[in-house]
Amino acid sequence: MRVLALGFLAFVLATWRRRSFAERALALFPLLYLALLQGSQIKAIRYLLPAVVVVHALAGLAVAGLAARLGGASPLRRAAALALLLVPVVAVQARVVAAYLGEFAAESRSALYAFVRDHVPPESMIVQDRYAGLPDPSELYTTPDQPYLPQLVVTRHYAVDQGTLEELRGAGVEYVAVCERITERFFGHPRRFGSEDARARFERRRARYAELFETGTLVFEAGSSRIAGAPVNPVVRLYRIAP
Repeated sequence: MRVLALGFLAFVLATWRRRSFAERALALFPLLYLALLQGSQIKAIRYLLPAVVVVHALAGLAVAGLAARLGGASPLRRAAALALLLVPVVAVQARVVAAYLGEFAAESRSALYAFVRDHVPPESMIVQDRYAGLPDPSELYTTPDQPYLPQLVVTRHYAVDQGTLEELRGAGVEYVAVCERITERFFGHPRRFGSEDARARFERRRARYAELFETGTLVFEAGSSRIAGAPVNPVVRLYRIAP
């Protein structure tokens, strides 16, 4: 898909004067949008979605243009060329779609829910990252398949904002559930900060997560995060922190 899109972009740039305004705008949009993103201090793969849509449109135009050139004036030959060109494209995309759907079949947050339901004492208190996904009455989120649990679940966007491990233990918290979609940002590439306060918050959260990973007892882990940026089946972990 990206190869087709880049090929069409190169074609538009090479024949710039003969292209319509719409073709020029469509070809330039991903480049301008990506350049604009470079000024953002917050990086998230979902921000690429507008460019992804246009890249697929460019790939479609590339396939249509190639079919027209290969088929000549005959509608039948054009249709045959289009069908042949679409076979490898559909095959590649079908593999991606199948992998994405496969992630739903073993969704990690459903597995975490089942583990907590079956193995965590009902009187326990759990603090979780928001993306860990356990139903929390204060968040007003539940489903027929996942009703509220008897355990007390406390949700923070970053679980460690609830306090240090010592403070959590003092408040009666026995378990902390974390999601890699939250924690990976603290242990990945260097980040830029808009202020010293933002840097201090980041460093505090990273230190607390690091302490949790080092001293907490990992009792459950699921997920793979094999598809970059996919919101399904992220790696989730449950740590016991009670002494």
